[in-house]
Amino acid sequence: MKKIPILILLLFLCSCKKKQEPTVTNDPSLNQKKLVGVVMFSSGDTNISSPTARKLQQYDKLYENDRIQVGSKSSIDLYLNTKISVRLKENTDISIQKNGSDFSVRLYKGEVLSLVRKKLAKEEAYKVNLGNHIASVRGTSFSVSKKDIEEAKVEEGVIVLEPFIPSEIEKKNTEQPAKSKQEIVVEEGKKTTIPEDTTEAKIEPMPAPEKQQLKKDFSALSQIMETHEAEVLGIFETFEKEKQRIKQTLEEQKKINEEVLEEQKKKNKDLVEKQKEGDAKLLNEQKQKNKETLNSVTDQSDTQKKEVQKTDKNSILDKAKQDLQNIQP
Repeated sequence: MKKIPILILLLFLCSCKKKQEPTVTNDPSLNQKKLVGVVMFSSGDTNISSPTARKLQQYDKLYENDRIQVGSKSSIDLYLNTKISVRLKENTDISIQKNGSDFSVRLYKGEVLSLVRKKLAKEEAYKVNLGNHIASVRGTSFSVSKKDIEEAKVEEGVIVLEPFIPSEIEKKNTEQPAKSKQEIVVEEGKKTTIPEDTTEAKIEPMPAPEKQQLKKDFSALSQIMETHEAEVLGIFETFEKEKQRIKQTLEEQKKINEEVLEEQKKKNKDLVEKQKEGDAKLLNEQKQKNKETLNSVTDQSDTQKKEVQKTDKNSILDKAKQDLQNIQP
């Protein structure tokens, strides 16, 4: 049987202080989700704690930023893509981010075995963030772990441990970055240990028993990956088709909504025009009534004025006659 080069990642991270779990929030819609993996095999207590709490079973889908947790005496095998699969051992807590062809595993605690069975292309990347350092691939097979010390083991190829420098936002929710600003290169067949209270890394040959245990673990993971790959790839394909269908449905609904909106705008415009016409007609009618009323009042005023003038004239004549009578002997 032809030997396939594999990339092996053994991650072990333990925390002396219990970390606060994230708040569970509502799961986003399928169209907004980014699929990062599928469960190939699950044994014991395996769960998603956030954003939506649920128990994990075989062939369950994993989305970006799902907080994946494994309990005591439990394990779970995850398929990320055709090149990468991981095994989470007991008491492990991780999340996974994906940006194009780049995968990043955030290890909060526990132990992770990562298998990369094909060499990554230049545009691809696979990294593991342990809090103080980030392990990245330059070869085909490596493992890293963290307890009171950080430890990296390389079975095949080369890995690089780079100091993790968090952003201002990440500084509030992450461990302190490594004191060392130098990257640590670990070559095939060797391992390195880095105590948290020092910047010095000790590199030495990996003992034979450790090599044998790693080989045994990843042989089992590789077999599981090959056994379930066809089913898992079908799940990825179905997910993408469903996502495209939902996207198309949303676009069609958006178009329908826009057409309904335009139609309603037209109706509203017609109603406004009709209302304007009605208002103009009422205004003209009111103007005519006001004009007629004004003319009527003006006529009455002229009549009254004439009557008053006539009355005044008669009064003057009468008074003049009376005055004449008074002065006659």
